Amino acid sequence: MRSKKRFYPILAILLVSILVNIASCSSTTTGGVSKITNTTAPPASSMPTTVSNTPVPINITAADAFALIQKNAGNPDFIIIDVRTPDEYAGGHISGAINIDYNATTFKDDVEKLNKDDTYLVYCRTGVRSGMAQGIMKDAGFKNVTSLTGGITEWIAQGFETVK
Repeated sequence: MRSKKRFYPILAILLVSILVNIASCSSTTTGGVSKITNTTAPPASSMPTTVSNTPVPINITAADAFALIQKNAGNPDFIIIDVRTPDEYAGGHISGAINIDYNATTFKDDVEKLNKDDTYLVYCRTGVRSGMAQGIMKDAGFKNVTSLTGGITEWIAQGFETVK
């Protein structure tokens, strides 16, 4: 009886471990064959912060975004997109950012005109719209789209400048 009491906690730990592993993977089926791929992204600190053939992180902090912008100053293949409304953009934006309003009915068409091979830093006020814009861009075939976690609100809170 004692050995069973020791066995159950170990079994529970194993089951939880397996479930966590399964939760971090996605499954696709092609021609009746299931394929499981790991969808857990590596930490942002292990990802590159320059434009190259290697993808940039999916979501980055204001400090990492500032470093990315500094390292790509003058790089025509690095584009900052502010997806807020024109009024929000006019109130203050990151220097060099272009405005493509996520709420505009033309958003998808406007994004489709961009070069899908360039690298993009996308931001909004708090990170919600930029996260959705990032998804739309990824679905459209863009290879390197990074979203500023916390948006311009976090950018300003960290003491980084905006321009009007």
